[in-house]
Amino acid sequence: MKSENGPISSAFVTKGISTFKESCELVRALPYRRNSTKNDKLIVLKEEYGTCSSKHKLLKILAEENDIKSCKLILCMFKMSGGNTPKIKGVLDKYGLKYIPEAHTYLAIDGKVNDFTFPDEPELFYLNDILYTEEIAAEQIRKYKAESHRAYLKEWGERNGLSFTFEELWEIREECIAVLAL
Repeated sequence: MKSENGPISSAFVTKGISTFKESCELVRALPYRRNSTKNDKLIVLKEEYGTCSSKHKLLKILAEENDIKSCKLILCMFKMSGGNTPKIKGVLDKYGLKYIPEAHTYLAIDGKVNDFTFPDEPELFYLNDILYTEEIAAEQIRKYKAESHRAYLKEWGERNGLSFTFEELWEIREECIAVLAL
């Protein structure tokens, strides 16, 4: 990895990182937390934390700068439950839900799932609960991921005859995410 490959590569080289693998491990070690902005490609390195979206977008762009074609950015929807995400069990119980669909991203490198979201949870807790997956571009992380998630959640609530409005379901989801960030 060379700094002249692009701004993301340069930022990692400045931190003493010289390989894609080292970059992935650095990003994994950073805490899970929402960043202050989604407009800065380097925000994860500046704030030293991030979400699945900001962390994987950063690494996908780094892979592109370094011509690592085997690295794919994957958007999935999974059943986020108390079983696979124990911290949110209380929130779901409060609303009488077994799970709530959650959008998540990860990298598929050489066809293998790699998730760099949580420093202490490298295991893929959600793999058995995936509802669907699709490859997306780094630029789609922000708008497309949010639109897909909202559409899926709305359709899921309607299909299952839930008494919650879409807005209420989104607030329940936000409550779950807030618990994860603690």
